[in-house]
Amino acid sequence: MRRIMTVTLILAYFTVSCASYTAKSLATPAIESSAASREEQGLRVGVNPYVEAEKTKQIFDADLKQALVLALEVLVSNNGPRRLTVRKSDFILRLPAGREVAPARAEEVAARLESFGGVVGWTIAFGLVGLLASSMAKNNADTARRADFGGKEFHDATVFSGEAAHGFLFFLIPDDVRDLKNASLVVKGTDDVNAARISVEIPLGDLGVWQVRETQTTERPNF
Repeated sequence: MRRIMTVTLILAYFTVSCASYTAKSLATPAIESSAASREEQGLRVGVNPYVEAEKTKQIFDADLKQALVLALEVLVSNNGPRRLTVRKSDFILRLPAGREVAPARAEEVAARLESFGGVVGWTIAFGLVGLLASSMAKNNADTARRADFGGKEFHDATVFSGEAAHGFLFFLIPDDVRDLKNASLVVKGTDDVNAARISVEIPLGDLGVWQVRETQTTERPNF
């Protein structure tokens, strides 16, 4: 009986500590403080990259770079007189040679991160009890992660004059991409009065975080 109690306590402790997800809140920064920003015809777009492991773990409880996920915090403001519409699908990550990557859905990003976890070790250590305990904890963590990522991603917005919108774009970087130093973020908003498209492009290489270490060119991309 005592042995069962001990195993139960160990399971409870490690299940909570190793298979949990805690949502982290994030204040909306001023667009003036963005790492890079540009404006075209009243549509101003700011970008803050979340690349370093320490930074992404603080906000997303994961090393996104290791999973080949690029997170860009985007801020959109309307400095013109007419109403603008900016949709998530209006954004594109433009790579060299004209290659383009669309933002991924929050569920896709969460699924990629979840694939890095597993319950095999628990099954080996504690048999069926360990499998059930770890599976339940992982399911709870996955649900919390997906809800948090969904809440933080950029949502389609109608932006009136003087107003702003904010959120994250997540890009799943292809395995064969070696660096992002020549990539850029492109958005094409819409002027709701005359349906004209407004294009803004921000070079990401100017942010100084896209360097590839020459001695490690055979590794995965270094964002």
